[in-house]
Amino acid sequence: MLPPIFEEPSFSLYRFITLLSICLTHFFSIVFILLRTPQTPSLRAYRLSKYIMAIAYMLVAVFNTVELLNTDQYTDGRYTLLITVAASSLQIFLLSAILIMLINTQYFNIRNFLFELLPSIVLGIIAYIMLRSDHSIAFNYALGIFITYFCLQCVRYSLRFFKEKANTIRKIDNFFSADANSRKLRWITQTFIALMCMGVLAMLSFIIPRMFMIPFSVLYFLFYFYLGMKHLNYIYYFHEYEIVFTPQAENVDLTTQHNNHSLPWEQLENAIINWEKTRFFTEPGLTIEQVATQLNTNRTYLSNYVNQIKQQSFKEWINQLRIMEAKQLLLEKPTRHVGEIGVMVGLPDKSNFGRLFTRNTGVSPQTWRKKQQKA
Repeated sequence: MLPPIFEEPSFSLYRFITLLSICLTHFFSIVFILLRTPQTPSLRAYRLSKYIMAIAYMLVAVFNTVELLNTDQYTDGRYTLLITVAASSLQIFLLSAILIMLINTQYFNIRNFLFELLPSIVLGIIAYIMLRSDHSIAFNYALGIFITYFCLQCVRYSLRFFKEKANTIRKIDNFFSADANSRKLRWITQTFIALMCMGVLAMLSFIIPRMFMIPFSVLYFLFYFYLGMKHLNYIYYFHEYEIVFTPQAENVDLTTQHNNHSLPWEQLENAIINWEKTRFFTEPGLTIEQVATQLNTNRTYLSNYVNQIKQQSFKEWINQLRIMEAKQLLLEKPTRHVGEIGVMVGLPDKSNFGRLFTRNTGVSPQTWRKKQQKA
């Protein structure tokens, strides 16, 4: 005899996919808990995010199990809606916190975390009590407040995420010279957008025709599989960004900054001019720490100088020097392939070199060379 969850033919496929989702999320939650992570300071935020992921995935497994096994209450649309809102609210909160932690290792704060978690739990409990007590009007009010809070969560976390992302990209651009370092974070943005879409779809799931529940459950399964795999793989370069988020002094006054590791800004300007003549900027993968060491200063002071005096990020400054060098080499070495010129100036990725050159000059390297040769 089949279990109750498979007795209704019209829902058998949907319930089977939901059962697979339960197995998947339960498996990932165990992996996140048991998987050993090196006990290095640079991976502290990643370890925290891993444990929060375990909680998030376990909650998904629990909510799906409750929905699947409570077949009597499953026919009650109010109960289904409450489960959907509660699960969506907790997932939006937990997964948003994780994704922000992955782009800003200094984001997590246990007090704020618990403070943000409390409203979802309280509203869910109140709505459930009203439902069990059969106070329909009170339940409707409680559920309405819960749904409104969920919508506000989506707005607040979206604003917070993109604010943190902008700050992170600014810090990365002021530390690394390569675009590849910021591109490694693109999957986080894509996942966050997908998370918000999944939240909206979850809210709509109780009003859309049941025929759409199967593709929704498939998307749901694929989303959690993708997020779980990406998070597990992120450990391999998560520590690269730790130094970017090391607390640094802000708003340094360049005309008065003096210490054992900094030059007066007039001397720093001369040192930078001499450094540019060495063409060390053609080294691929250059970071501001390397340049600051060569200039006998610290990266905060150098970063502030580049931002305030040159009105550029570190990456923009280095890549501008590289493009200027590329222009000279394109004319001096007309037989060299454009890709070779890119390698010579520290931009070995041909597509990236072409994109940067076009952004700077308005034309591709090959077109620019031909125009200069005709002039």
